[in-house]
Amino acid sequence: MDVKKNFGKRLKELRVKHDLTQEELGEKVSLSARMISSLENGKTFISSDILENLSNLFEVSPRYFFDDVSLLKDEEDKLIAENIKQRVDELNSSRLKDIYNIIVALND
Repeated sequence: MDVKKNFGKRLKELRVKHDLTQEELGEKVSLSARMISSLENGKTFISSDILENLSNLFEVSPRYFFDDVSLLKDEEDKLIAENIKQRVDELNSSRLKDIYNIIVALND
């Protein structure tokens, strides 16, 4: 797969996974929505500074954008665990017990 297209595919996966529009992502990394679109479509490429900003924003290694696997298991697991932690932190005591019971049932 072409490096620019692979990069764009990964970028879009992360943007969608984090529920961001192209405009919102662009604001976070100081790029226009048009530039985000060009990146996602494999039409252009970015500087190492922007790659670093994107990696930091999504908490993935820069390598993530260039690997040929669909999703790196470690990176996917990390994103899922962080999302679960954020949501659990917002639960009241009753809901926390419900979640605990679900996890116990899933592990049995």
